[in-house]
Amino acid sequence: FFFFCCTTFMADKIQAQLEFYFSDANLRRDRFLAQVTAEREDGAVPVAVLMTFSKLKQLTGSEDAVLDAADQSELLKVDREQRTVKRVQPVKDKDVDACTVYAVGGMSVRVGGGGEEVCVCVC
Repeated sequence: FFFFCCTTFMADKIQAQLEFYFSDANLRRDRFLAQVTAEREDGAVPVAVLMTFSKLKQLTGSEDAVLDAADQSELLKVDREQRTVKRVQPVKDKDVDACTVYAVGGMSVRVGGGGEEVCVCVC
């Protein structure tokens, strides 16, 4: 039971990290990952490339664990034969600078962007 819980917890953390990497906001800012996705017609990223990312390496050393976690995501699609991961939906066009907030040290910032109000508290 303990092993299963730890394994499930780690898979959830890996999945969350992958979903962040492939998020609209990250792909607009991460030039390297945007370049890698643009190199292939289908926008897929080889799992070997993902395994070079520091945060993912801290979570696992297993390419199969990455593929398994990505396979559980509704946002990502896995090709086990090609050993790649890609988004299910294409990146949405949006001016990321219009809805990005940079906050420094113990402040609370309230911003409106795209008709939505967001409250960010940095403590």
